Amino acid sequence: NPFNQPGVEDYKKNMFALLGKKAVIILSVILVILIAAFFIMFGGKLRTMASVAEVSDGLYKITCHYDYKCDDYLNAGINNIDDLVEWITDQYFFGIPVEMNKADFGCSAFSAETPEGKHLFGRNFDYDETDALIVYTEPDDGYASMGMVDLEFFNVGDGNVLSADSIAAKGLMVAAPYVCLDGVNEKGLGTGILQLDIDEVHQDNGKTDILIYTAIRGILDKCATVDEAIEFLSYYDIHTALDVSYHLFIADKSGRSVVVEWGGNEMYVVEENGCTNSVLSTENEFYDPDGNCNRYDIIKERLENNNNILTGEEAMKLAADVSHKKQTEWSCVFNLDDFYVDVCVDADYSEKYSFTQKDFK
Repeated sequence: NPFNQPGVEDYKKNMFALLGKKAVIILSVILVILIAAFFIMFGGKLRTMASVAEVSDGLYKITCHYDYKCDDYLNAGINNIDDLVEWITDQYFFGIPVEMNKADFGCSAFSAETPEGKHLFGRNFDYDETDALIVYTEPDDGYASMGMVDLEFFNVGDGNVLSADSIAAKGLMVAAPYVCLDGVNEKGLGTGILQLDIDEVHQDNGKTDILIYTAIRGILDKCATVDEAIEFLSYYDIHTALDVSYHLFIADKSGRSVVVEWGGNEMYVVEENGCTNSVLSTENEFYDPDGNCNRYDIIKERLENNNNILTGEEAMKLAADVSHKKQTEWSCVFNLDDFYVDVCVDADYSEKYSFTQKDFK
């Protein structure tokens, strides 16, 4: 038997050792490939989760480190809240149903110029007790932006199922880029959504369907001016939800600001430096000449008395004066020229938090 010859035992041991080393190497390579594939697929989302940080009680920040595929989002044909939730869960939670709140809200917005010639966009988000998240995005094929998110949408935060500090909550926050309610981009364009107590709008002009929340993401990523934002909106059939409609306040660093509204299959653009929760377009079938509230009157009077010039502090003071007090969850003053935002939460104007790009790097 040749395997009983002298030296064969050593040969067999060496062969098994060599094969063992090759197996370890092969398995190691496979493991590295699997780990690399995992991080290619999920690494950006894990980094995004890890970036969640508490700024103060009720205010968090997050940096988006993954490709959230804005074009896919815009072209998904989403025309109601349920479809929005389903799209998000299919994209990021493997289709597992995730309970998300679908509540309505108030709000106010205005634009002004500082004594130094900078341009400001002020905004109140009025709602029941909730926590807020500021999300920074820097897409490869779009503009960097900072936007505000209501964590109530994810059932996260004060009075909700999940604590904002939990791993599960941070996992849900990964989807924050899709549900911004206001924001500013690096080109100096700001926008915010405000509720109107009129019937839902569901346009049917043969264009791609888009939910109005989705439009905010598109505007921040793709538009540099008010004109570009208006053109962008004209490409879509706009849909609202929750038994109400909304309008958008849009401002840029040229000093121009408008309110965009919808009625039936029409889009209306009103040159305005302030708005609350009433229809402003006189051509809109839902226009009510007596519909504006006291908050709108205060905004218009303050801006007129100051020739539309306010310091950052005066802009936040105006936000405070038209707030709903206990129902104002955040007030923002966006500087459109310098790409930063000052935020006060829970109608506490004694504490202001400022954010620039550097705060998310």
